[in-house]
Amino acid sequence: MSTEVKLDKIQEIILNKFGIPKKMWIDKSEEERAAQILKILHNNRFVLLLDDLWDRLDLSKVRVSFSNNQNGFKIVFTTQSGEVCGQMEADARFKLNGLSKEAALNLFRQKVGEDILNSHH
Repeated sequence: MSTEVKLDKIQEIILNKFGIPKKMWIDKSEEERAAQILKILHNNRFVLLLDDLWDRLDLSKVRVSFSNNQNGFKIVFTTQSGEVCGQMEADARFKLNGLSKEAALNLFRQKVGEDILNSHH
């Protein structure tokens, strides 16, 4: 997510993931797209992953609501802010620590490969 929550972008991603043709929602209002998402998600179990939230996201505007969660869906989000966790009314919180500099460098070397690392000074 960017620092500014863009509801239309989130709606677009959800509609694309469910294979809804773009021509069916591209010229629709935020509310019309939200109604379509509600219809799609109504009888589906799903996990919604929201990475790097910087501010509260009103899930009711996306039409994902906990008021009638009979399908057992889950929402997982990451944030660097304890305040956002509170605003989002998180059921559980997990604090993750970053890697040490040595572990981060080792992971970088493993992913990039020694050939690439040694190809340029």
